[in-house]
Amino acid sequence: MKGPSRSNYLLLTLFIVAVVLLLVPASAFMSGAANKSSAVTPQASTNPGQVGKWNTALIPFKTVPLHISLLPNGKILYWGRDKVMNGANLEDVTGASNAYVIDPQFFFNDPIGHTLTFRNNSTNLFCSGHSFLPDGRLLVTGGHEKNPSFPFKEGLGDRDINIFDYTRSNTSTDLPWTTLANVMNWGRWYPYNVTLENGNVAILGGSYWTNRTSPGSQPLSALNPSPEKYTFNPTNNGSVAAYTQDQNPFSPPDVYPLLHLIGDG
Repeated sequence: MKGPSRSNYLLLTLFIVAVVLLLVPASAFMSGAANKSSAVTPQASTNPGQVGKWNTALIPFKTVPLHISLLPNGKILYWGRDKVMNGANLEDVTGASNAYVIDPQFFFNDPIGHTLTFRNNSTNLFCSGHSFLPDGRLLVTGGHEKNPSFPFKEGLGDRDINIFDYTRSNTSTDLPWTTLANVMNWGRWYPYNVTLENGNVAILGGSYWTNRTSPGSQPLSALNPSPEKYTFNPTNNGSVAAYTQDQNPFSPPDVYPLLHLIGDG
């Protein structure tokens, strides 16, 4: 009798290899699926101490808090967009604004009655930028300026720099606001501050009133192309100056540009 040929053995071997290659992955897949189905899905925590919880009670504020800062003493500083009636028109205030301080422990115990009001008598702080200095004071740059002939024009940035000293905001008679004598070269409406590693502050972005010297004309605004540096001094109010030309970005930063320090400062 004639035995199987060598080619038949080869075909049989190839068939067996193919079957093994098909069965092994299928087995692994089924095993993996079984393991996955038996795995326990961790339950999300419902502990308010870990994930927080919305309180159903609303907290009244003295104004819509458009700008909010958590002070080093744990209190909240905020201000909004102050308005005043001018004849039949509701317009922005000019050259002043109210800021408010409240201790969160009174959020659900007469918060309005426990809120202190600190008026800034030089600047409308709406649309300003702010960042903390190393000593905990808050540096506030720019704000909202108004042309009385065109009171509803937006984007007219103020040139002022203000500092809020939280250590002088404990009673209603305290005066925590200080306005720097030297102003920024151009105004800033929606600027952004970032406190640097050495305590100085880079001030960028925002828009300014380009034809401010012609108050009778329709006011025009443009992006402020000139970044400025506030130099921190713990013994006084510091100073502000423009960065040199070679330190400026290639194009004017937009309003409220997002800034953040990287690891090397």
